[in-house]
Amino acid sequence: MFGVARKELNVADVVASVTTGYAFSVLDSDYRELRDGPFGGGSIGFRNWVRVLGEYDTRYWNAGVRVTAIPYVWFQWVLFDMSYHGYSFGLTYGLKK
Repeated sequence: MFGVARKELNVADVVASVTTGYAFSVLDSDYRELRDGPFGGGSIGFRNWVRVLGEYDTRYWNAGVRVTAIPYVWFQWVLFDMSYHGYSFGLTYGLKK
């Protein structure tokens, strides 16, 4: 289980966000990738086209770059534990209120 807070700031074409939280175990498990402790991160980007990311996940520091190549589709390069490379992509679509 975890609690999290996020704040986003838009100034002209620059978008910045900060996230902070705390995770704590409610079940015993041999799977220890889920850890207790504080976590958080931030990002800064330009027009939702490119974002530089940084985070602490209760154990390691991670960094990355996310590029939105076409509307709703993003590609991401990540450096886990500042040592291991990873790649991902995704689809983001928001529903209007």
